[in-house]
Amino acid sequence: MSTSSHGRPSFTRLIAIVAIVIALALSLKLGRQAMVVYRLRCEETRLQQSVAKEKAKAAALKDRKAYIQSDAFVEEWARTVAKLTKPGEVRVAILRDGRQPAESLWSVLKAHQPQEEEMLPCWRRWWKLFFGPS
Repeated sequence: MSTSSHGRPSFTRLIAIVAIVIALALSLKLGRQAMVVYRLRCEETRLQQSVAKEKAKAAALKDRKAYIQSDAFVEEWARTVAKLTKPGEVRVAILRDGRQPAESLWSVLKAHQPQEEEMLPCWRRWWKLFFGPS
């Protein structure tokens, strides 16, 4: 009798051990699957943010393209880069750093002869202004 009663607990223990091993294996597998799902969701969020950023860039480029194809851009480019004027307008060039003026203005500037005071260096003109002629 002792063998039959002793055999049953051993079978029950065996079943319990097998159930525990199976439960551990399933929980490890479930944990790995949960980690994969977590990583995929993080990647999905990152990709959605990237797509939103690229859509914003695309919209900005589309707006820029529309502006570049407009008459306003052509006029801005013609005035700032190409230095063109509309018919009837007069272009004025301010001379700085000793650069030569445009050919169209050169004849006007040649006609104007600088006076003696204009030929003086700037510091001399200030000296003359504050302390009188030397």
